[in-house]
Amino acid sequence: MGRDGPHHRPAPRPLPRPRSPGVTAGELATRLGVTPPTISGIVDRLVKSGLIRREDDESDRRLVRNFLTEQGEATCSRLETGSEIFTRRILVEMHHEDLEALVRGLAAFVAASEYVQKVEPNLAAVAMPGVNLA
Repeated sequence: MGRDGPHHRPAPRPLPRPRSPGVTAGELATRLGVTPPTISGIVDRLVKSGLIRREDDESDRRLVRNFLTEQGEATCSRLETGSEIFTRRILVEMHHEDLEALVRGLAAFVAASEYVQKVEPNLAAVAMPGVNLA
């Protein structure tokens, strides 16, 4: 029971992932802000665990695309659902006024982040040298 009363809402189901053309290791490294050698080791372990499969790109044989396997999809769904339940459980314990303050604070953070991006577009690269942020 939350401090403001019981909240028995089931967590919404995560949205299904669209079928994608897969992602290359380079694209994945860029998205995660890590180096290609780092992502290569991670992907190798995920392939060995049965969570990802590799396929040659049909239009460019130089590229290898990575796809979630069924087991990988199921694992991601469990993680999404679990994190949603975990987060909701914590939020339920917060007073309404504190939730409103959290929303205002997050909105202010996003606005400040957008401003900094405009006035100092290279700040992340300067602050984190060597990290691929493209």
